[in-house]
Amino acid sequence: MTPEFHQSTREVARTYDLVYEWQNTHGPIMGTDVDPDYNINTKETLAQGCLGAPAGRPFLEVGTGNGNFGPFMEKYHPDRVWFGLDFSIVGLIAAKNHFRQIRPVNGEMLNFPFEDEQIGAVIFADALEHSNDIPTTLAEAYRVLTPGGILVASVPTPDSLNKWKRNALRQTKFTLIFRAMLAAARRIRLFGRVDIQPEDHHLSEKEWVKYFADAGFKVEPPTQWPTENGLTPVVQLFRAYKGD
Repeated sequence: MTPEFHQSTREVARTYDLVYEWQNTHGPIMGTDVDPDYNINTKETLAQGCLGAPAGRPFLEVGTGNGNFGPFMEKYHPDRVWFGLDFSIVGLIAAKNHFRQIRPVNGEMLNFPFEDEQIGAVIFADALEHSNDIPTTLAEAYRVLTPGGILVASVPTPDSLNKWKRNALRQTKFTLIFRAMLAAARRIRLFGRVDIQPEDHHLSEKEWVKYFADAGFKVEPPTQWPTENGLTPVVQLFRAYKGD
């Protein structure tokens, strides 16, 4: 069955199909893909945050893209069924080609194609901030989670890109800066602009906590990354529960 998409979602899906087609052959286009330390530290934290999820229930990653979360599912949850929800067919095909666990699902953030209380953990890895209706997305996450289910999310701190650049300069990681510039140049070449996200919410901890709480979640105190050597955090990492 063909999923029902909002028209704006169809347009974004076409954009991401191009992103993943290009990325599969030419290298990173999205900013979060150029920094291996960011990728490893954030996704390790999210995968660890899902430990203790209700047994026998599958996990759902929202905005799975081309499957960057796959290595962390294999490491921490090798026997867990993992649904990957995304509106990009190209991304989902790439994810399936790389990871045996994933069950790709073509769909969008505003209408999860799952039954109530079906899922043990919902994962948003650099995805929730791109929802054009955060309350609806979180309401869907709450709906599909079984009681006691876990939600984990990585979202940017306010002004995260400039903070990331200052951190890279402070650590003299000039290769990272070059890779970020190259990814930006690829976006300009493909789309004629650097910013291709239709929505990109850089909210404070307090604002995110309110969104989660308003959706019915019990929210743990979030962590941030990085925090060592005087670096400025660029990402907030949340863990929340659906009550019994």
